[in-house]
Amino acid sequence: MSKRIWMALLCLGLVVVAAAFAACGDDDGGTRTPTATPTVNPDQQAVIDVMTKLGTSDGNNATQAEIDFYGAHITDAFVQAFGTESIDACLADTANCIGDPLTNLTIDPAMVKIDGDSATLIMVADQGSFGTNLIKDGGVWKADGLFVTDDKIAEGAKVVDVELKEFAFGADLETAAVKSGDFAIHAKNVGQQTHEVALVPLPAEGTIDELLQDPNFQPQPILIKFPYGPGKESDIALPAPLDPGRYAFVCFLPDTTDPERTPHAFKGMVHEFTVE
Repeated sequence: MSKRIWMALLCLGLVVVAAAFAACGDDDGGTRTPTATPTVNPDQQAVIDVMTKLGTSDGNNATQAEIDFYGAHITDAFVQAFGTESIDACLADTANCIGDPLTNLTIDPAMVKIDGDSATLIMVADQGSFGTNLIKDGGVWKADGLFVTDDKIAEGAKVVDVELKEFAFGADLETAAVKSGDFAIHAKNVGQQTHEVALVPLPAEGTIDELLQDPNFQPQPILIKFPYGPGKESDIALPAPLDPGRYAFVCFLPDTTDPERTPHAFKGMVHEFTVE
């Protein structure tokens, strides 16, 4: 599989990545669009409105007006959080930079914090939770960066420690907890570059190297959590216990020391495991 296809799948915004915050805004699609309540002040509602509008953008089908809005409400720091060099570079490749929708995205107004011309919020979707920093620039709220968030781990859950580094996941994935498919994760970046934790299902056949090169292999991530800057850590809850089968942790953020910005996965940052 080409690097471009994989990055579109897993980098939330290249992939990931999502934009990280693309989400359908209509009720028919099942996505819960935040609405104003009497307890929401105007600045909080403005922040919610901006992120909701960004979330309605579809990188593969965005109109020019949607692309223009997207570019006007992000900063270089925002796109750099998931590996794009600048707003201009993002808008030159909207399919990858704006990305695909997250599902069942919500923004709780209580989690929108305003401090002068700065704001933070937490976005929650089926794929995980994501923290966003915003700034008010010329009276316009703009997404200015991302921060990793903690998921609520169920009491008594078996927690697997996963270290992120250049370029590998350090973890014991042969434990009974992992093999059961019912576990939580504590991820910590012990490296020098920013990393992500993407969990993807694998088919029964094919090595990781073969699958990376296979254009027909286009997995849907079970969860994505990022960005883990150096020293950052958080708890991650699985959306549901994993069914028996093959899985892998993958990081597809680019190597910032590499002129070709090769995704970390192509440098060995994949870790396969089996649920029995």
